[in-house]
Amino acid sequence: MKSICSALVVLVLLSGNCFADTKDKSLWENLKELRQGQKIQVIQWNSVTFEGKFQSFSEDAVTFEVKKMNLVIKRKDIRRVAKASGRGTHALIGLGIGTGAGLIGMGTAKGDGIYTAMALLPIFAGSGAAVGAAMPTKSVIYELSKPN
Repeated sequence: MKSICSALVVLVLLSGNCFADTKDKSLWENLKELRQGQKIQVIQWNSVTFEGKFQSFSEDAVTFEVKKMNLVIKRKDIRRVAKASGRGTHALIGLGIGTGAGLIGMGTAKGDGIYTAMALLPIFAGSGAAVGAAMPTKSVIYELSKPN
């Protein structure tokens, strides 16, 4: 039972590390990672939020399509740009982490404890997938804490 608890701790620690993002979000150049047509969310300093398909960006503005019309918002008016990402990818990552944690538990189990660990493997895998699917679906590309 102790090894199963250890595996659960490993699951929690790994899931936090895998989903963590450490890049500097205050860099306008981060918008280079967006693809044309990708769904994005733009939040202005006045809290007005737009969702549309990314078209392009320049040194001083971002262009995206909202309801078949191109919208251009100046960089100085933008507080945050986020891209939409699917829950499926996060669920698969979580599934892998949960399965790995369950296998670690099986590997460290002794005697009849291995049967308990084997029975709990689907629970670890499912829990990992659930944690992954629960992660936010918008990942922030650019964000400032105060206006320029």
